[in-house]
Amino acid sequence: MPWHVVDGCIQAAGDGSDLSGYIVTKKQYENFILDWDWKLSYGGNSGMLYHVVENPYFKVPYVTGPEYQLIDNEGWELLVSYRNNIGYFNYAVSGNVSQNRNRVVDLGLPTAYIYGGGGHPNTGPSPCKTVNGQPISQFWGLKTDGMITSQEEIDALNAKAQANGHDYYHQRLTGIGDLKYVDLNNDGTIDDEDCTFIGNPWPKVQYGFNISLEWRGIDFSADFTGIAGNDVMNLSRSYTESVQQSSNTTADVFGASYFLGNGLTSRPRIVTPDPANGMIYYFARCAIAKR
Repeated sequence: MPWHVVDGCIQAAGDGSDLSGYIVTKKQYENFILDWDWKLSYGGNSGMLYHVVENPYFKVPYVTGPEYQLIDNEGWELLVSYRNNIGYFNYAVSGNVSQNRNRVVDLGLPTAYIYGGGGHPNTGPSPCKTVNGQPISQFWGLKTDGMITSQEEIDALNAKAQANGHDYYHQRLTGIGDLKYVDLNNDGTIDDEDCTFIGNPWPKVQYGFNISLEWRGIDFSADFTGIAGNDVMNLSRSYTESVQQSSNTTADVFGASYFLGNGLTSRPRIVTPDPANGMIYYFARCAIAKR
């Protein structure tokens, strides 16, 4: 048994396994508060199970209940402050900067994942994904490589797809002005297997500044905060600058996109129904700006 009682606390040496190291009981207790601390070596795993079924039929209790898993946070913070007075005038200023990194240690299984975050009704899966070994809820989707500019380019992409046993590079009606997606697994076609992490919403740096002034009982203070180095997804543009479903569309999108006589622009073509989800994908997943 890896558990020991030390100074009234239950401690574990970390030498348990999937088949041992559990503390189970059939006793019922009144409401209580449980506090615990743990240290985890690199590559280790720790979590808390709840609502498990304690029955000899099950060799181990973890198969019967959900588990809260561990997320590792690392970072630092620096604070500098100064205060002084000139006669009746008192003043203070301070500034701080911090950095924090989070990493999912274990979701229970090596291949486990969690989708999260809101998306446009036509974008398919949620635009955010959480997996082991990565920060929480990063942006997930297809990478783009410009736009398709000619019928010859479409024919060449479809020929490669058919040589690999697929019907089309992406969709049957994919045409000039549609987004060109990166075929990450090089199988000739674009599908969910080509999705990857395309952005990180967590800031690299957080900072703040504070000033406080006081004179004869009259005081003034101000706080300023900010973040930098994170990716931001402007999801509202997938509604206001697309022509899908019943969403209102701004007039600007018709003049800035591949539409009628505009020719090729920096934005995908406007067409409905959209065979490649180009306009929606462009704004909902690919219009990710760095702060």
